[in-house]
Amino acid sequence: MALRRWLLAGGRPERRSPLLSASRALAFEAARKLQHHLPAVPMPELPPLFLLGLWRSGTTLLHGLLGALPTFVTPRGWQCFRPATLRLTPPPRHGMSVPRPMDGGRIETMGPQEDEFALLLLGEQSLYRGFLDPRRLSELTPLLFGADDTSFGRPLSAFIAAVAAGAPARPLLKSPNHLFRAAALSTIFPGHLSIVTVRDPAETYWSTLRMWSTMTRYHGLWVAPEHEISRFVVRALSAGANHLVELCGTRPVAVIRFEALIRDPVTVVLRTLSLLGIAHGPDAAPRLRAAAARLRVVPRTEPRPVPPEAEAACAQLAEAQQVLLAGH
Repeated sequence: MALRRWLLAGGRPERRSPLLSASRALAFEAARKLQHHLPAVPMPELPPLFLLGLWRSGTTLLHGLLGALPTFVTPRGWQCFRPATLRLTPPPRHGMSVPRPMDGGRIETMGPQEDEFALLLLGEQSLYRGFLDPRRLSELTPLLFGADDTSFGRPLSAFIAAVAAGAPARPLLKSPNHLFRAAALSTIFPGHLSIVTVRDPAETYWSTLRMWSTMTRYHGLWVAPEHEISRFVVRALSAGANHLVELCGTRPVAVIRFEALIRDPVTVVLRTLSLLGIAHGPDAAPRLRAAAARLRVVPRTEPRPVPPEAEAACAQLAEAQQVLLAGH
């Protein structure tokens, strides 16, 4: 209902969406309240591992690799898109696999998924509201600058606990949006670990621009105003650079270069886990090789120079990544 109210505050949509259905929203709320009355599930003993990094920097690939290890328990597609009923219904008996709108990746019912979609559907303040109403991206940009608001911590903690219930494993959370909440995460989840992915700033810019443009065309209820998405991406790269610098020396953080992850995913992941002191079983390497073969990521590089309006943000991001890499 919170998401529905936010969308309707933007006026009459140009496209129809089930998210605006009052009956579906009320059914979602009823299920959420019923689930809330179930006995509380304790948080896992091991603090979460967060995968941070700007969009298109390799977090999805890393998530798919780590999600294949029994060392971790991570949200699955059906859980992220059904957060109001994940404790009320069993996992689906039959899974689906559909292509992601922005690339050749897959969205799978039982595959690792980004917890941000659960927060979005639960009505929390999320940058992904911009997928649905790209006209209001400027309204969402304060979320890029690391407000001290920790209100998302309670629903996220409840979601993590429900996902990890009964699993003797470390929760694994992935969302580029968490990079902009890094300071709040330290307050909410003391002792958590982080892996940050970094990529060439120009490639990050072009790939992120393509991703946001594709997602808003695919999911948007309104058409994005001209240059609104490119302005948002520039602000996101600049804000992301600031948060990367803030990560230096604040908590256990490992840094992975996108290019290295693509080139030798198994070696990079095993080395990173060892660096963070996360134990993994003898079957980790074959599991990672199988996951890497299944994911088969072939990045689309953008060798062209960035436009003048993005040059400063890309330079700032390059400098921040150098500082982060030098410290790790």
